[in-house]
Amino acid sequence: MILSSLNKNQMFHGIEVVASNYTDLPKSSLDKIFELRKKVFIDRRKWDIESYTGGGLEYDEYDNDEAYYIYLLINNCISGCVRLRPSTSPTLMTGALKWLKESSQFDESQLENSWEASRFFITPDKINFGAKKSFDVRIYALFISMIDFGLNRGVINYEVVVDEMMRRVLRMCGWPLNVLNSGFGSLSEKVYYGNLPCCQKAVKDIMFIANKNNESCNIHGGFVKSSSCAMPLSLLA
Repeated sequence: MILSSLNKNQMFHGIEVVASNYTDLPKSSLDKIFELRKKVFIDRRKWDIESYTGGGLEYDEYDNDEAYYIYLLINNCISGCVRLRPSTSPTLMTGALKWLKESSQFDESQLENSWEASRFFITPDKINFGAKKSFDVRIYALFISMIDFGLNRGVINYEVVVDEMMRRVLRMCGWPLNVLNSGFGSLSEKVYYGNLPCCQKAVKDIMFIANKNNESCNIHGGFVKSSSCAMPLSLLA
C-alpha cells in the first residue's frame, strides 16, 4: 500500500507544495524557477554550468516535457524546487555527469524504476518553526514530497549527484545517500553520485528526524497539489 503522507489542496505551515509537468507549468512560474536557479547556482554557488550562456535564467536541455518539478509556494511566491526526470530518458547522468555514473556500481536492472533528481534548491530566506535555528521545514517538505511523488509512480530510488554539504543535509534529515561513486566537480569540490531510496520507510525516517529536531512543528508530512490533475501527490546537479 502506498503511504499517503501527502494530500491534495492542503497547506503545510503556510507552505503549499505543487507538482507539475513541464508542459503544464505556467510560463511565469517556469521562468521564476529558472530565475531562482540562476541566482542560486550561478550567482551564489558559482557553478560552472556548460549550458548556461548568460542572461537572467538558468535552464538546460533537460528542462522539457519529460521533466517534472516539485516546488514550494509561500504567499504565492516560489521558495524552493527540485527537478525530476525518469532515468530511462536523457538526463545529466547520461550527459554531463555520465563519467560519474559509468564508473559506478549502479545496478542497471533498476533503471526502469529509477528517476534523476537535480537542481534542488531553497531560497535564502530561512523558514524556521520553534527554537532550533538549524531547522528549515522547506527541506523536509521537499524531501517528503519527492518520495510521495515517486511512490505514486513506482520509483524505487532517485539518482543524484551532491556535494559534501548536501550529503550532510540528507544524512541529518534521515535520508542518507547510498554512495556509488565519487569525484571532483568544476570547483574542485568533492562530489558524490548515488541513490536515495524511495519507500515508506524513508518517509517515516525523515518525519521522525523532523519531529525530533523540532517537537513544536509536529510534522505529519507535506501537502501537495497537482497542477496537472493527472497526478495526485512527493541535489546537486
